[in-house]
Amino acid sequence: MTVSERPDVELRVQGAVATISILRGGTWSWEPAAALAACADRVASDPDVRVAVVEAAGRDFCRGWDVVALVDPVAGRAGGPTATSAAGHIDAEWRRLLAAQADLQCLAELPQPVIAAIGGACLGPGLELAMAADIRIGADDSTFGFPGAASGLPVAAGGDLRLVTEVGAGWAKMLALSARTIDAALARRIGILQQVVPRAELAAAAAELAGQIAGNAPVAVRGIKRTVGFWSGRGLHEALRFEAMSTSVCVVSDDLRAGALAAASGGRPIFEGK
Repeated sequence: MTVSERPDVELRVQGAVATISILRGGTWSWEPAAALAACADRVASDPDVRVAVVEAAGRDFCRGWDVVALVDPVAGRAGGPTATSAAGHIDAEWRRLLAAQADLQCLAELPQPVIAAIGGACLGPGLELAMAADIRIGADDSTFGFPGAASGLPVAAGGDLRLVTEVGAGWAKMLALSARTIDAALARRIGILQQVVPRAELAAAAAELAGQIAGNAPVAVRGIKRTVGFWSGRGLHEALRFEAMSTSVCVVSDDLRAGALAAASGGRPIFEGK
């Protein structure tokens, strides 16, 4: 077994199975995606790894974006790029979002199949990460959604686009536009999840499936993933660039600032823009 730890994730490799554990199961800012990409690079270059499992170390897979960290209600972006004009802010955020998309794409484009083992809340960037996996197993307590529209932040890294492929445009729009959360049973029924198990059996179910995949012919397994991925991902690259530009405008808007102020005060945002 080899172990690699980064600030937000932990990589463990045992035999033919690599396990990427998300150490920050609460709310996210921008850092975990880069850490995941670094782990994905290590998995991709390991000739002995035949399958990867992504899990969360805590109770929740991810509770959503840390809106307050994304926006400093007084000075603008917290730790973000500095620009002197609205156009400059949008351009800087667009490039930042493209980088975040590329980080998640590293996981989606691993040559090895990726299984997401999901327990608890799987919201916002958590659902985006889950949709980048090839197969998703959910605990019976898992919940799913894109709550960002309620605080001024749209989907940023292609999770909604991947949902269109998996479950259809109507469900993708319903989740992203309404900011609703759905339970594991409905997620299984519409195709977000391929399997639902009791919470206590989640790790074992993911390990069993990983073992079955790892025991199959690796050339055939990778070929299947490439072929299905090529078909389902047609047009994704262009759509991701469009999403990054659309989202960059929202990130510098008053809507997100209102969402951050409301999150900091524990209230509900009031949106006045059109």
